[in-house]
Amino acid sequence: MLIYHRPANIFLDDNENVKIGDFGLASLENMDETNEERPAHINLKKAHKMKSMKIGTPMYTSPEQESGGHYDQKTDIYSLGLILCEMLASFGTTHERYQFLNRLRTKHELPEDFIRKYPNESQLILKMTEKSPNNRPSAEQLISEFDKLIEELNPQVEQ
Repeated sequence: MLIYHRPANIFLDDNENVKIGDFGLASLENMDETNEERPAHINLKKAHKMKSMKIGTPMYTSPEQESGGHYDQKTDIYSLGLILCEMLASFGTTHERYQFLNRLRTKHELPEDFIRKYPNESQLILKMTEKSPNNRPSAEQLISEFDKLIEELNPQVEQ
């Protein structure tokens, strides 16, 4: 079973571990009526209906959510791309944050100064926030990309 979550409440603990604080918008995937491991309180018809509803924090909703289409793990990849932007960029005001993210969402563009400062991350963010889910990387591809970025940021020390 996979659980998909829209990023409404993402926190860092004292050890800088990422924590999801609210599963109010989570939906269930890969479950069917014959799944004996399914908890008795899970209503599959309701869970399936949730997968096609317009739900989530408005700034983080993907194009497919906004159009009322079906969504899956690629929807979360889109939202994660927006969150990655927020982690890297500095905003003096809430309005600056809104303008930055809105530009990415509507025009699929990042500011030139951001691209200069974060060239590799910018490429990854643009892939993650593609309008079409089919053009976004999978979770496995993302892990590979993050591993490459980490290697570039932390070169191995010769012994």
